[in-house]
Amino acid sequence: MKLLLASDWCRKYFAEESMPDPHSVHGWIQKGVVPGETFGKQAYVDESAWLAHSRGAGDELPDVIHSGPIKTDFYQPAPNALRILRRRDLQASVRLSRSTIYDKINPLSLRYDATFPKPIRLGGGAAVGWLAHEVDAWLLARMDASRKTV
Repeated sequence: MKLLLASDWCRKYFAEESMPDPHSVHGWIQKGVVPGETFGKQAYVDESAWLAHSRGAGDELPDVIHSGPIKTDFYQPAPNALRILRRRDLQASVRLSRSTIYDKINPLSLRYDATFPKPIRLGGGAAVGWLAHEVDAWLLARMDASRKTV
């Protein structure tokens, strides 16, 4: 779930001449017309659910929303854009536990794997991430190695 402030959602997905009022969006969320959450006077649209619904429905958006042209030039990252995976995302991608991942990057561990992608620091603290293209390359190499005949 990725929550966007209602006003940001309106600017991102609607053309200027058809942009709904954020107060209207608040009401739509409360009525269940638009997926999201309200916290006091603030309304947040669940962008992931919105995109899944709008892609599945094509141009058949609820009449209450369809007040004019909708932006179709949503930002899509370039195919070669750098993506950083946090540890939980890495775990989901490679299907390894946290301890196994850290063993694979620890040269003193019996499970050390020199080919496993190395984490990068994401600031001055302890936050780290892994480059998605390195993880993908490692997975492809593992797949190729497992399919080679002896």
